[in-house]
Parts: sequence; structure tokens; C-alpha cells
Amino acid sequence: MHSIAHHPHAFPLSLNEAGQKEDESGRSSSHSLSKKQRKARTAFTDHQLQTLEKSFERQKYLSVQDRMELAAKLSLSDTQVKTWYQNRSLVGILAYIRRIVLNNDEDSLRQLGVTLVALYIQPALLCY
Repeated sequence: MHSIAHHPHAFPLSLNEAGQKEDESGRSSSHSLSKKQRKARTAFTDHQLQTLEKSFERQKYLSVQDRMELAAKLSLSDTQVKTWYQNRSLVGILAYIRRIVLNNDEDSLRQLGVTLVALYIQPALLCY
């Protein structure tokens, strides 16, 4: 069984005086920033967003070939399309969870709890 203390995101991060991220133990995580800098956030055009949304409505999961073709059509990288699809899928999942919680349906809440525990224990279940 997994202990929450060993989960990588179990402790909230804060910034130290040097502006470096620290966990509650005071360990700095600046070493992870120096290994690989993040790419700037992609600002999708309206055309790209409309095309991605239409594609997502038709097909919730893309094959590697379909993803590569869509990326080429939109002048995006394969990774950008993959990340957009993952984020869009998560938005739908979170909306579903919100509806269950707001409706306070006991059976759905119980099933949701079981699902969330399973995902915590085996996060790879979210991958496709």
C-alpha cells in the first residue's frame, strides 16, 4: 500500500528567499530547473483551437498517425497536439466529477471515490 508521505506531491511547495522552490523539509528543487528548461506556453490560434475541438468531438483518442497528421495540418508539434488532447480530456473528467459532487448522488460519489483511490494507487490508468 502506498503511503501519502512517499507521494511526490504530498508536501506543498513554497519559495525560499532565493526564489527557489522548497518542500516542507526545506529541500530546494532548483536542480530540476537547471536540467531542462520548460518551453514557453503555446498560444494557439483561433483556427487551431476550433480544429482541435472539432477533432476532439469526433475522436476522443488519436492514434499516433492521426495525431501526426493533425499536428502537421495545424503547424504544431506532435507533443503540442498530444498535450492539448490530454488537457482537454482532463477538463471533461473534472466537469463530470463536479456534476457528481454537486448532485450529491451517493452511489455515484461512492463509485467516484473508488475510482479516485485506484488512480492514486496506479496513476498510469489515466494514460492512453
